[in-house]
Amino acid sequence: MKAPPAIFLSILLLATPTWARSRPVERAIKIMNESGRRVEIHWIHPDTGELVLQSTPDVLNGASFALNSFVGHSFEVNELVRVIIWDFV
Repeated sequence: MKAPPAIFLSILLLATPTWARSRPVERAIKIMNESGRRVEIHWIHPDTGELVLQSTPDVLNGASFALNSFVGHSFEVNELVRVIIWDFV
């Protein structure tokens, strides 16, 4: 079975004051899941591209997820496929 395509979400805060650009600027963000499915949210490490799970374990449809981040951080949001286990007796 083919995995669903990833949904990419980038946090771009371009209106940062000049004095704040020299150091990381923390931001509180809230992500609303209106996809119709459960999702996982991963932070993308800027140097390695490694996906680091932020939502444990997932965010349900209609729920929100809050986290602290920094200007320029990028995230990947993946829809989770519903798994059905059949028991044949």
